[in-house]
Amino acid sequence: MDQRTAALQQAALEQLRIERAASNLSYMEIARRVEVSEKTVRRYFAGERDIPMPTLLQMLEAMGVSVQAFWERSVARIA
Repeated sequence: MDQRTAALQQAALEQLRIERAASNLSYMEIARRVEVSEKTVRRYFAGERDIPMPTLLQMLEAMGVSVQAFWERSVARIA
């Protein structure tokens, strides 16, 4: 993985954490809405597991965040 890709991946993870905090959803509630275990969700947010794209899209939807807004905010973190 090149440096820019790694930076974008880290920025996206940081933005995902910010979006979760803003949504006031618990890990348990996100897990329920995307139909995975709470442990899996915690591992996603800790950066211990890669998030499959369909799951990421479901998580964003659960948090009320558009894909476009998430992407723009993530990219802005490294610009």
